[in-house]
Amino acid sequence: MDKKRPRWFGAFPSLLPTILRPAAAGEPSVVSQDITSTIERLEAIEDQVGIEFGGFSAFVDNERFDEADEAWVTVRGELTSTDSGEISDDLEIQFAAYDDKSRVVGTTSHWIFAESFLGIDIFDVSFKIEAPVVRLRVYPKRH
Repeated sequence: MDKKRPRWFGAFPSLLPTILRPAAAGEPSVVSQDITSTIERLEAIEDQVGIEFGGFSAFVDNERFDEADEAWVTVRGELTSTDSGEISDDLEIQFAAYDDKSRVVGTTSHWIFAESFLGIDIFDVSFKIEAPVVRLRVYPKRH
C-alpha cells in the first residue's frame, strides 16, 4: 500500500470516483476521491437564514500533508442571499463529515460577516478526517 495514503483511503470505491491528478516534475501523483455526491444541505435552515448554497464540490486527498495516516476533505462552493442581496447577521457555515456509522469524523467552519457581505460568498475549506466519509453535511448558523 502507498505510504502516503491512509489505510482506509479508497475504502468505498463504488461510491467515490477516483481521480489521478498529474504531478509536477519530480512529485508523486495524487489520488483524489470525489465525494460531492455525499453533500447534504439543510434547506429548511438555509430558508430561515435567507441564503442558498450552490456550486458545491468536495474531494478527499492527502496532497498537502506529510503524515502517512492523514486524509483531508476540501469543500468548495458558493453562498448567495435570497433576501435582497444582504444577510442580517454574521453567519458561521458548519461542515461535518460522517462515516458509515453516522459518527462525526471531521468538522470545520467558515465565517461570513454581514457588514462586508455583497450578496455572494465563495468558500474553500479543508479539514482532517479520521475515517471514510459517506455523508458531508453543510448548514449555516446565525451569530
